[in-house]
Amino acid sequence: MTTSLPYSPLRTPAQVLAWFRANGITVAGWARANGFSRSVVNSVLYQNLPGKTGQAHLAAIALGLKAPPSLNIDSYAENVQPTLKVSENHE
Repeated sequence: MTTSLPYSPLRTPAQVLAWFRANGITVAGWARANGFSRSVVNSVLYQNLPGKTGQAHLAAIALGLKAPPSLNIDSYAENVQPTLKVSENHE
């Protein structure tokens, strides 16, 4: 199952967490469905990792906290509607 957030070019960690809660999705379930470790996703969402490199950077992009580096923010906002995928069996 693929579930998307309401369209927004970039989100805050608080917006992502609120969306997770409103849709009954756990951080662990989202992380598993998107190929990230729960600890990396938690660290990005709770701002313990800045998301500048590696898995933290990729997770921040997947969560909609950062625009992909190849796009400027204007083209990202006009052309991309990010989705948050969750598996059928989330916790």
